[in-house]
Amino acid sequence: MRLHIIRHGKAEQTSPDGTDFARPLRPRGVRQAIWLGQVLADGVADGLKAGPPPTVILASPVLRALNTAGIIARTLDLPVVIRPELSTSCDHRDVLGLLTRPPADMSGTALSALRDGSVAIVGHNPTFEDLIDQLRQPAHGHGHSGGAGPGRITLQTGMCVVLDFADARDGASAVHRHAGGLAGVVRLEEHHDGD
Repeated sequence: MRLHIIRHGKAEQTSPDGTDFARPLRPRGVRQAIWLGQVLADGVADGLKAGPPPTVILASPVLRALNTAGIIARTLDLPVVIRPELSTSCDHRDVLGLLTRPPADMSGTALSALRDGSVAIVGHNPTFEDLIDQLRQPAHGHGHSGGAGPGRITLQTGMCVVLDFADARDGASAVHRHAGGLAGVVRLEEHHDGD
């Protein structure tokens, strides 16, 4: 099972209605999402082990994450499943629960992908950095410090961390704490001019 953990693309500092919830992507964030969608469709990028593209995308309802997920979904021709557990009001324990104990209202496609397929989740920091610490196998020679110690991944906007898990048995989720092998970290690197 492959899990793509995607932080939303670069977003505007403010929104038209003044809320954090409605901040749209900046042009750079749109480019990041387009590039990432192509990388996931092709399965090819420097620093990424070959593997299957996502078969389902779960996204935060917050606009910048929803925009990022929508752009990637169009490239992959997939629907976006909005999950409140991925919102900025939730933490890594909520996301871990979503992935390890999927709720009854989860679609069959998403449930199947969590057992032995390929899933993308699109959301926010600090939740996703904490989630990666909980899911990733310890870096060689380092335990999990729970802090910003050796081996901790800093998840920048528009970045995707890919973890591989052994496929599940007996219909359970394949996702387990400290069981995800790091398959890659990808992000569109570009010199930006403020956009």
